[in-house]
Amino acid sequence: MARIRSIKPGFWDDEKLSGICRDARLLFIGMWNFSDDYGVVRGHPFWLRNKIFPYDDDLEQALFNKWLMALEEIKAIVPFNRNGERYYFIRTFADHQAINRPSQVRNPEVPEDILNQPDSPLTEESVRTHGVLTEDSRQEREGKGNRKGNRKGGETCARKRTAHSLPEIFSIGEHLKEWASREVPTVEIAAETEKFLDHHRSKGNRMVDWDAAWRKWMRNAADWGQQRARNVTGHPKRDVLDDMLDQAEREEVLNGH
Repeated sequence: MARIRSIKPGFWDDEKLSGICRDARLLFIGMWNFSDDYGVVRGHPFWLRNKIFPYDDDLEQALFNKWLMALEEIKAIVPFNRNGERYYFIRTFADHQAINRPSQVRNPEVPEDILNQPDSPLTEESVRTHGVLTEDSRQEREGKGNRKGNRKGGETCARKRTAHSLPEIFSIGEHLKEWASREVPTVEIAAETEKFLDHHRSKGNRMVDWDAAWRKWMRNAADWGQQRARNVTGHPKRDVLDDMLDQAEREEVLNGH
């Protein structure tokens, strides 16, 4: 369950955060909302992407993962595993969030070795500097280059939109199954996935994000099912699916896929 969180003015002046891209900073804020009241958030990358950027179907998972890595590198978040599940501990959560009545519902506790680590670079002191360039931050910038250099060289923020062919093995992961059960519960996923694969392989289509293309197909399948249910006239007519596939192909041509 998402929660209301506070953003202190010092967040925008933090020198360490200035070294990562804007989208990674937005991701960091989003993680606060989905964290429990103890600074622990589920760490599955697919789950986080779908929670924080639910409408950005063009967002590649690989790029999202780079944003997570950027946050890990500055120790804004620390990963740990518990019972086979991945979680992130937000190091300075307690410093910046005033939780008067912590919820009893919580994620696993942070391991002691993480809690006992030296303070993260992202500390209350760094927030108070309000843009003062410290020796540590100067050395970090000299080592990694300026913000533009980081973004261009590390490709942490550049959104690549290179279309690629359908993978040989297209697996429906747990994140897609969860999405389907929530968003399109009436669709026969196995049958529609087979149609999806056959259609795009026969056309040799290329997509920027195949997960997003699959979700779009399933949404269309739900719409087609509703239209068929309303079609009670009994008169032979061109299959609605054929019409919509033709329209989808025209869109792909226009979009250069």
